[in-house]
Amino acid sequence: MNLYFAKKYFCFIALVVITAAVQAQDSYPKSQDKNENSLEQEKESKRLDELRRIQRMAQGPTYADQIRQTFKSNMQFDWPATTVEIRMKSNGEIIEQRIVKSSGNPSFDEAVLKAISKTQKIPPDKDGRVPPSLIIQWSLN
Repeated sequence: MNLYFAKKYFCFIALVVITAAVQAQDSYPKSQDKNENSLEQEKESKRLDELRRIQRMAQGPTYADQIRQTFKSNMQFDWPATTVEIRMKSNGEIIEQRIVKSSGNPSFDEAVLKAISKTQKIPPDKDGRVPPSLIIQWSLN
């Protein structure tokens, strides 16, 4: 199961459990003692608010997320892009990386090289092989 479906499955299960808890809470009998009743109601109110907040999170993107995505789809910007050559050993260990084509932004180019250096080793492809070299274009979009 890939990570995307695992997250979706977890959110679905969390939504079902939280919905059941909220519904069960609504059917509990109320306490007879006024002071005890108000304290319990306050605790339960906070707990239900938190459960509802989690429930809303499990339901998917918020309105603000949807609007942000709408704005982003209309955004016109030349994101920096750099082309990097990476050489590896047959076990996936990275032995060399170099900028083939600069983005024009030295900080971005350096950040790309640091990210590759920190990785140290790449996994094999579907056939269990690691190519001797790769040329990758790296950008933010």
